[in-house]
Amino acid sequence: FFVSLVPKNFIWVAEAIGFTADRELGLKMIEKCYAINKQQSAFSLLLLIWIHSFFFEDNEMAESFLTKSLEKYQDAPFFHYLAGYLRRKSGNLNLAINHFEKVKDLSHQCRQLELMSFYEIGWCYYLKLDWDSAIHFFLLFLNETDAPSFRAYCAYQLGNAFVLSGNNGEALKYYSKVEGWYRKHYSFDEYAYKRAKEYIEDGLSSLQQRIIIIEI
Repeated sequence: FFVSLVPKNFIWVAEAIGFTADRELGLKMIEKCYAINKQQSAFSLLLLIWIHSFFFEDNEMAESFLTKSLEKYQDAPFFHYLAGYLRRKSGNLNLAINHFEKVKDLSHQCRQLELMSFYEIGWCYYLKLDWDSAIHFFLLFLNETDAPSFRAYCAYQLGNAFVLSGNNGEALKYYSKVEGWYRKHYSFDEYAYKRAKEYIEDGLSSLQQRIIIIEI
């Protein structure tokens, strides 16, 4: 399946070493692995939810697989993580928070996953316009993570939350951090860097605050 996502100009390289760029065949093989109901079944189920959600945008099928996964793997944090992401995508923020809280509770032996759950919970509160809760979880994430993923965009979101809670000084502090954390060619990072730089240079006027609300 994933070989089929390789740009056409490079597919010959994958095929030359024995891979087949057949999306339908790849999907059937993943479904077969899931149906076998052995060790690889859980990973296959994760892939099926992800593929139907983000590649095919078949929410009904993704929801069907998600329901099965949560029934069978109730204490598996990765399924709750994906469930939280999909619930947030559909606008069900309270249910998304519940799933990410479950990830947090199940991830004490995997600190990075636990930190990621803080960020995702913060993002849900950010969309709910609950600035105090968003700030709390964003800070939990940024103060401990050393992974490059999401740091720049989180710092940008945190800056926005501080602006809208009336603390422009802290907002500028975190907008300034974006430049050191953003990664080139990552769209979210580059967007965060561009916006943060504009807000620092132009000042945090009431117009800028309205722009932030519109973006959210």
